Amino acid sequence: MLDINSFQLILDNLPVGLLYLKLEDEKRLKFKILYTNNTLCKLTNYNIKEFINLSLREAFPPLYIDNAKSPKNYLKALKTQKTIDVGEFEYEDKNLQLKTYMVTAIPYSDVHVLLWVSDTEDLKHLQLKFDFSKLKLKQTEEKNILLKEIHHRVKNNLQLIMSLVRMQSHFSESIYVREYSKETLYRVKAIAIIEELLYKSKNLKKIKFKKFIQELSKSLVTTIKGDTNEVTIKIDVQKQKLNIDTFIPLGLLINEILSNALKHGIPEKKGIIFIKLEEIKESNFRLIIGDNGKGLKKDINLINPTSLGLSIVNKFTKQLRGKITRDNSIKGTHFIIDFEEI
Repeated sequence: MLDINSFQLILDNLPVGLLYLKLEDEKRLKFKILYTNNTLCKLTNYNIKEFINLSLREAFPPLYIDNAKSPKNYLKALKTQKTIDVGEFEYEDKNLQLKTYMVTAIPYSDVHVLLWVSDTEDLKHLQLKFDFSKLKLKQTEEKNILLKEIHHRVKNNLQLIMSLVRMQSHFSESIYVREYSKETLYRVKAIAIIEELLYKSKNLKKIKFKKFIQELSKSLVTTIKGDTNEVTIKIDVQKQKLNIDTFIPLGLLINEILSNALKHGIPEKKGIIFIKLEEIKESNFRLIIGDNGKGLKKDINLINPTSLGLSIVNKFTKQLRGKITRDNSIKGTHFIIDFEEI
């Protein structure tokens, strides 16, 4: 239970002023001030001792102007035993500053009434904050609706593109067209996975990169090697989140290397693919990605490649202000890409 000192502390720190009155003379509308809190003293610039045991008329003469409308309402609150919003009144504080207060009368007994006194400027400020909060909430709701609509449109458009590519592949007799159609589907699928993660991400400034790698690699392995395969994906990602400007090109770059490894590096349904991302220093990273397959030809030029896949890898590496090298001392294909977070 609260002791009297704790209770007093609570009352003194309320955001509204309190006046506890006792009705002494109904005909003369005489109320005696029994208690006031620190908040009221701050509002009026008077101290507690200046209020206690004064009559309401002595402490607040303006209340008795205009036919004593406010004290009559205090009396009405006592008679009806109902809370009454008295309204506003102007009062000149100790520093001769004219202020406007809002008063509410709350009956406590047949002769005791508690007044809640608020500075209208504070109320207006609170109202503005409330209105701003409502506006901000409305804008957030509208933004979420817009993002949801954009997501569905992008998702539908990507599905439409994949359907068109599949149709072209189906009706074409050219082996090359069918092969390029498959590669196009892998790239569009990677874009779709990125877009889905961006939509679901709570913070677009930093996006979980490991989750993307897991979903992308699982999708590519199933699509290229089928459901019954023995391909192992080893993922070692130290940096959990990347910004969106780095996330997208790095994700598409990895998609190219992974799809190439699954199609050419590991011809059978069994093999190992590894992806390692480590932070060398602040905002500088190293991506080590490859497989234990048959490997690329040693004379392939990584700076000026002739294949579309490696050209895309090279382009995204430049976008990340990075450089790409290859470790030929290990079996398979091992790319080392040093880059910066954009």
